[in-house]
Amino acid sequence: MEYILKEFLSYEKLKETADFLFRENENLDNKFYLVQTKYGTLGFTYYHLGIKPSIILRNGILFMGFGTSIIIYNIFQKNLLYKITDTMHIVYELQYNSYFEYIVCICELCILTFNSKGKLLWENGVQDPIYDYKIKEKSVEIQFEDKTILSLSLDNGGVVFFKK
Repeated sequence: MEYILKEFLSYEKLKETADFLFRENENLDNKFYLVQTKYGTLGFTYYHLGIKPSIILRNGILFMGFGTSIIIYNIFQKNLLYKITDTMHIVYELQYNSYFEYIVCICELCILTFNSKGKLLWENGVQDPIYDYKIKEKSVEIQFEDKTILSLSLDNGGVVFFKK
């Protein structure tokens, strides 16, 4: 299943098109997007912090990370499965891990992992901003600006190793 991402110039135009609409902060939002699938459309707005929205569509579940928000939406049942609108940090990227069939959300100060049905499995926060990261078969490896490396198990979020 595929999707098309369209950018709109205004909230009013987006509102006319979307079946479901999510707004991060109606007073500050300056980016307006529509995700279109053959089963419907979902609009979202957010305050652009320099990182493009990250979207994964798996088995009718739409995983989206943008600005400081994470949204998980079932496009078949047209219902919201998970929503956090102020993660207190920037959402960098969503990545799919085929070994566990998990969606890994990398944020500025935390990692969240969801199963393919949209259920949050674990969340692990860090004190310093994440500088770089790699999703491996069974772990996520995080590097900080001081070159410290932290590896977390994708299965349960536990520390695999820590190297300073």
